[in-house]
Amino acid sequence: GRHEITILTVTGNWDFANLPEAPDFNALALQTPDYRGAAIQVRAAKEGVRIAKSDFYPTWSVNGSIGRSDDDSLIPKNDQWSVGTAISYPLFTGGQHWYGVRGAKADQRKAEDTLNDTESQMVATLEDRFVAWQDAAERTDVQNEFLKAAEVRAEIARAQYQNGLLSFEDWDLIENDLIDKQKSVLISQRDAVFARAGWEKTLGTGVIP
Repeated sequence: GRHEITILTVTGNWDFANLPEAPDFNALALQTPDYRGAAIQVRAAKEGVRIAKSDFYPTWSVNGSIGRSDDDSLIPKNDQWSVGTAISYPLFTGGQHWYGVRGAKADQRKAEDTLNDTESQMVATLEDRFVAWQDAAERTDVQNEFLKAAEVRAEIARAQYQNGLLSFEDWDLIENDLIDKQKSVLISQRDAVFARAGWEKTLGTGVIP
């Protein structure tokens, strides 16, 4: 007798589609977590320079007092008050403040260089991740077309085999080819999901569904 035929089907909805048009990578780079983190470091370094420079500024202080004086009587008669002010300027610090400002400015330059490098790196990374997602989505489309062709071929082969028009060996080869095509579709879908996740991870906007 003929062997029983079991049909394997691939179902499911993998959310990797809706590939957008090529975006403005330079603008998107400024929104990435890596760039924002580097920008925060620049702001912190600038604040460090401001604080270091403040050590050169003079300080001004004000003090005052108020009271009463009297003779030996029990009731006070005279009010007394005083106000004083002082300005101090750090003249003899042994160059400590100067070196502090110099070090703070060096930190700022380093942070700014890191920011520029991060921007360039993010632009390149975004371009690579987008191309990888695009390629993976296109490979999925191609594999789906191969699968459709294999399904049609397998359907015809099943009918021929049931009617004795096709040998078991030939039918088995066609069925195995269909299974291989189904596996290829699943693999391509998985790769597309991972590629999209890599793109969204760089942007900081998504996770694997």
